[in-house]
Amino acid sequence: MKISDYIVRSVAGKNYLVYTGPCLERYIKPVVISDVGAMICERLIRGMGINRIVDELHNYYAVDREVLLNDIKDFTDQLIGFDISVSKGADFI
Repeated sequence: MKISDYIVRSVAGKNYLVYTGPCLERYIKPVVISDVGAMICERLIRGMGINRIVDELHNYYAVDREVLLNDIKDFTDQLIGFDISVSKGADFI
């Protein structure tokens, strides 16, 4: 499943990554994500590149770019662990 087949929804103070793609024979359980995870996912869903996401989060949180890049890589690796395909194009590294 591709990240573009998902939406981010907030319910009762929690953020969820919810599958909305083509119907499958099995239920796809929503993934609980943090507020920052929701920000990252919303941008990935829109097709934004990793470096641009890092730039936006750097401007918003004033955190070191390398720290952000590593955190986003760790987060996208977790998404991949949930069988969510995240494009790590040439701008990822």
